[in-house]
Amino acid sequence: GLVSAPPLSELIRSYLDFILSPDRIAESSEIKSLALSRLLDQLALRSHDTSGVFINEEDPEATYVYNDLYQTLMLHFADYGYYSTVLDISPLALTDNHGIADAIDDMADIARDLSIVLQFSETHGETAGQYAFVASYWIHWGLHLRQLQVYLHSQMGGL
Repeated sequence: GLVSAPPLSELIRSYLDFILSPDRIAESSEIKSLALSRLLDQLALRSHDTSGVFINEEDPEATYVYNDLYQTLMLHFADYGYYSTVLDISPLALTDNHGIADAIDDMADIARDLSIVLQFSETHGETAGQYAFVASYWIHWGLHLRQLQVYLHSQMGGL
């Protein structure tokens, strides 16, 4: 099986609490990048848990207003910014395939999607929340997570 993981709601709250804490403002880039990287790893591992059960219900609205969330994250992670990315990873693109991504946008999109999963989990139970978590990972926020992991790896001296 997978490494023992906390309950889904606890894992999501850990990510949200971490990125939204004003403590991030005074932290060094190295400390917050390492901690964020670990949280992203835990979220990525959780995406392999297919024990969730589909519940045919409408998704709730995101807890956070994007622009407000983005502004808060800009303060908490002032040293994060734009980075280069590829627009289409497969198949091999032989034309211009370069783009620009934004680490703050990545964190905000992950937070908004996870806030929906958290509400879904609290309303319909952890197994329904796990299904929503995995589905939303593959639909949207998983790419943000993976690109942000590469960005952090680069920032921490990996590339």
